[in-house]
Order: sequence, then C-alpha cells, then structure tokens
Amino acid sequence: MEFVEQVSALFGYSSDTKELSDFLDKQHIRERPKFDPAEGAPEAIVSKDDEGYYLLFGKRSGFERRIGPSVGDSSLGYFVLEEIRLQGVHNFDGASPFKEKLPFGLNFSQTIDEVIGVLGKPDFDGGAGEPQRVMIWNNFKNLEIGTVLSSDEKYLCYLSLAPVRKKNRG
Repeated sequence: MEFVEQVSALFGYSSDTKELSDFLDKQHIRERPKFDPAEGAPEAIVSKDDEGYYLLFGKRSGFERRIGPSVGDSSLGYFVLEEIRLQGVHNFDGASPFKEKLPFGLNFSQTIDEVIGVLGKPDFDGGAGEPQRVMIWNNFKNLEIGTVLSSDEKYLCYLSLAPVRKKNRG
C-alpha cells in the first residue's frame, strides 16, 4: 500500500489508537497530538518538512460533527487524524518536496489542465491570477482533495487529502 493510501485509511483514528500509533512510529514520529485546554487550539500539526508532508489532527467532536464517527477513545484528549498535506518541488515554504507516489496518477509537475483532466472540474476554484490558485474537489473517490498551483499555473505546489464531509456525500 502506498504511503498516501496508508494515511487515508487512518483518517478519523485517534492518535492513541494502536493502528495510528504504529504508523506514526514507523514514520519516526514520537509526538501524539493531544488537546491542551490551556492552549485551547482546536487542531495540531505534525510536520515532516524533511519528507515533504504534514499531518493535521483535530478534536474528535469537530471531526464527528463534520465528517462522521472516529476510531479510538479520545476521552483523554487525543486528537484524530483529519488531513494530510503534501508539498511539491515548488512549494512556498522552502520545505523538502514529497518524493513518494501521489494518488490518482497526479504528480507535482502537472499543469492546471492536466490536474483537471485527472480529477474533473473542481467544486471550488479560487480563480486565475491569484498568487496561489486554490482548487477543491469535495468528493473525489471518497476524499476531499485540495490543490494549490503556482501563480503562473505551471506547477502543482501542494496537494491535500481529507475525508469527505457529510454535507458533500452523494
């Protein structure tokens, strides 16, 4: 199973579950995102900039309200995995690019027309001429997919994948 597929299969898992914990250990990630009432932050990011990705975790209550049931006992405050963001060669953060295979035949050297050729017409298009053109597909093969293209639209700079929100299920 490809890396992105492994992550996608763990969407909604609490960071204290054996499945997600084992996956994080394999990635040499020791941090287990947990809600801190003192900080009050509704999400946490685990960054692997050296490998070109980061994982976004959120509160169980928010995940279940927007997306559906989660897996694991989040009563101890552990966050659930909500999204993965992959960074291309031309990312704006100066981070290392993600080097593993992207899903659905996508790659970071694709133009806007090539991305649309693979994913179809987006449900949201931030429009041409913006410094970063954002496009979102609300339900492509049971995933919400977001892209950010360079201002000249020559490169796919970022790709994010998350579970489909309840309101976007067909």
